Amino acid sequence: MSDTRPPHILVVDDDPSVRLLIMDLLHNHGAEVTAASNGEEALKAAACATFDLCILDIHMPKMDGLQACSRMRAQTHTAALPILFLTMNGDAETVACAFAAGGSDFLAKPVNGALLWNRANILIQSAQLKKDVERLKSALDCMNEK
Repeated sequence: MSDTRPPHILVVDDDPSVRLLIMDLLHNHGAEVTAASNGEEALKAAACATFDLCILDIHMPKMDGLQACSRMRAQTHTAALPILFLTMNGDAETVACAFAAGGSDFLAKPVNGALLWNRANILIQSAQLKKDVERLKSALDCMNEK
């Protein structure tokens, strides 16, 4: 990240043990973590805070991850939020559905902690670079107009 603040990550999983495991891993790497147990809670959290990444389970009660991702993509403040899907079903159809809903990346459970942290970092850094490029482009456009 271009600033010095820790990444703020939203972890969404209906299984409390998986949620806690992921949260502990992220905390151990210095991330600030907010948790939600379903898609509805994720959307409420995303409306109240700015996140650098959302780690989102697909199969959950009330609102699954695919629906939550689609809704996040439709909202201005979360449209560009990197979303890393997690699920027990790593079959081709599930992966295709995850990307069709707007997912940025995909990992099958059980998740290797080092791989999860590396993927999270890549997504966060890529999103930050994209923001930086957009700011530079905007500054150049303003300079060219003068």
